[in-house]
This record gives sequence, structure tokens and C-alpha cells, in this order.
Amino acid sequence: MLTSPVGIGAALSIFVFVWYDNYLARAQKRHAPWATQEEYRHLPLACIGGPLYLVALFWLAWLANRQYH
Repeated sequence: MLTSPVGIGAALSIFVFVWYDNYLARAQKRHAPWATQEEYRHLPLACIGGPLYLVALFWLAWLANRQYH
């Protein structure tokens, strides 16, 4: 039962990463200043993933079974 939501999340994340990889490749071809620095290339994905990670942790805590420590 757990593999289904994990698989769905992984499938959805593939589309985001493929889109961002194409966007980054176009930016590198036009020599965008942010596309040449390592920190700035990872920033958009971190801005998407950071809040989603917090939502996932909150969701996990909300649905946790109280009989387990």
C-alpha cells in the first residue's frame, strides 16, 4: 500500500525534473549568468522541494499511528 503513493510521487517528480533540465539547457545555450553558477542552478528545485518536504513531514506526523513511539 505504501509503494503506490511513493510511486505516484516519483512519477510526478520526473516531469518536474525533465522540464527543469530542458529549461536549464536552454539557459546555458543563451549563456544566462545564473546557469553557470552551481548554487544558482540548484536553487529553483530547492525552492520547490523545500516547502513540499515540510508538507510531507506534516502529513506524515498528522497521519501517524499514536500507539507507536
